[in-house]
Amino acid sequence: MDTVAVLDSIIGDPGFAPYIVEERLLPAQEGRFVPFPPDLDKRIAAVLRNRFSMLCCKMTGPEVSTSFPPRRSPRINRPN
Repeated sequence: MDTVAVLDSIIGDPGFAPYIVEERLLPAQEGRFVPFPPDLDKRIAAVLRNRFSMLCCKMTGPEVSTSFPPRRSPRINRPN
């Protein structure tokens, strides 16, 4: 089932319909990348950069990750 069909079924469902306030179709637009705000905690920015880097690698290959710092291995708590 595609996205439009799923949304149509939700909008038409009498159990959900009373809770839908507005239905709008927004035009597609290009994504924008802007720097993180300077007052954002540096730890949060680092996590977001790491996740974005992993996402880019999965979508387009390792060549995209060259503009980001290298990824760290995830922390895994193993019993001793």
